[in-house]
Parts: sequence; C-alpha cells; structure tokens
Amino acid sequence: MDTVGNKVAAKEIAMIKVAAPNNCCKVIDWAIQAHGAGGFSRD
Repeated sequence: MDTVGNKVAAKEIAMIKVAAPNNCCKVIDWAIQAHGAGGFSRD
C-alpha cells in the first residue's frame, strides 16, 4: 500500500481480511485444546 497505493493492493488487502481471522481462530482453538479450556469457563 505504501509503494503502489490502495487500489493496486486491493486484492492483497481482501486476502489478508480473510486469512488473518482464520489463522487467529485456528491458533485460539489450538490453545484451548492444549490447555483443556482451563480458565475458559467458570466450571
């Protein structure tokens, strides 16, 4: 974006908006599985 502008980088921006949340959810899921959801609920 800094070198080519927003319009040229639109495809890459769209891909980041899909990939980043998917990866975040995957990492959160792995962390919950690894720690057995300890501290995730009040049970």
